[in-house]
Amino acid sequence: MAEFKDMLKYFRQMHGLSQAELAEKIGVKPSTISMYEVGKREPDFETEEALADFFNVDLNTLRGRDTEFVLPKAKQEILDMYDRLSDENKAMVRKFMKTLLSE
Repeated sequence: MAEFKDMLKYFRQMHGLSQAELAEKIGVKPSTISMYEVGKREPDFETEEALADFFNVDLNTLRGRDTEFVLPKAKQEILDMYDRLSDENKAMVRKFMKTLLSE
């Protein structure tokens, strides 16, 4: 079962946001988002609600408790690899994917 840290990273990446961008949108520091995503810190209830509202999901989904929502391993691997790329390489990957999708 997915954990909060995994779901947060998944939804952030699905919305095409950096940790800093998400932090700005919900009013926390970028380091806070980083700590959430590596599991070194948990949000308070208000922050959790703000994240759920921002991503338009319920708290159970955000917490990884929604058994209907399971991120396939292959997609998680792709997201993890993408997250390790430089901003320049991320832009190249997005451009390449758009090209593939338009064929």
